[in-house]
Amino acid sequence: MSSGWEYMTYNKKKFNSIFIREFRPGGNFESDEVKNVYHYASMETFLSIIKNQSIRFSDVRFMNDKSESIFFVKRLLEFQDEYTNTYPLFSEVINELLKGNDYDAIKKLSVTNIKYCDFPNIRRPEQRNFIFCTSINPDSLNMWNYYASGGTYTGCSIGLSVDSLLKTFDTPVPNTSDPFSVYYGKVLYAKKRQFEAIEELAQRTEKILRKDHSPQSISQQAVSIRSYIQQQGQFYKDDSFKSENEYRFLISISERRIAHSEEDAKKFFGSNNKVLYEDFCAKRGLIVPYMNVRIPLNAFARITLAPMTEFEIAKNSVKEFLRVHGAKDAFEREVSVCKSRIPIRY
Repeated sequence: MSSGWEYMTYNKKKFNSIFIREFRPGGNFESDEVKNVYHYASMETFLSIIKNQSIRFSDVRFMNDKSESIFFVKRLLEFQDEYTNTYPLFSEVINELLKGNDYDAIKKLSVTNIKYCDFPNIRRPEQRNFIFCTSINPDSLNMWNYYASGGTYTGCSIGLSVDSLLKTFDTPVPNTSDPFSVYYGKVLYAKKRQFEAIEELAQRTEKILRKDHSPQSISQQAVSIRSYIQQQGQFYKDDSFKSENEYRFLISISERRIAHSEEDAKKFFGSNNKVLYEDFCAKRGLIVPYMNVRIPLNAFARITLAPMTEFEIAKNSVKEFLRVHGAKDAFEREVSVCKSRIPIRY
């Protein structure tokens, strides 16, 4: 059965774990190497990240964008409308997987959940997905706007080394894996590029089903596409969000394997993974689950302060904070504190 992992690239030169994989959707998509990414946060969140040396991967079901979990399915149905005659076997699988849903409602993004067909003859543990969102742009007015309150732009963007962050999930022994997968990469916004990526998925499905068009094979392909939707599908967003230049990290883990305490997390292999567990916080009036992820000090690359911050005072306080809670003088030399270059008066 196709697992969907063929759409992700494993870099064995960087990681021992075989399940740390980059999102490369194919088509004409070019994957430039990204060294640093930037997480925009309030100062309260920044304090928490440094003090606890951890970041939160949010449960995808509770993201700000209410279309988060269904947008890729919308694109899938739009592709099917346009290419039904070109990829009839692929369409057959999609219809089998999504029967029972209102297709028009999905295309209008007026639903919040997708009903997937179950296939009793194929075992598929229920997966949970947790996302950490960053931007490729360290100083974006659109991103600062999320922290504009009372006419002021506050907060900071936290620069993180992609490789250092990913290595926190790595295993000590080559070609091994923890009971979860980590996917990472740039978000794909352009509809044309999204269709090109979906077309590769359709071509692979057609090729398999032309060789074996049995009910079992159809079920296997449906389960494979569901995995793609729930994991790689998280790297597709509407073009209206393209100014965010988003870069994502996703943890995909079976529900039954989620740790709920540091003691429970000791079953994971990597040293940092032994403190990776599910916790909860209050957010926008909801109790939101998240995955607590330890982040090493060497992952921090740069701190950029918001446009209207009184820079010199803020810079000195941040440096003092890093000195006390970080790696003393070594941390100050490695992490620069920068001023936003965006000229906002009020």
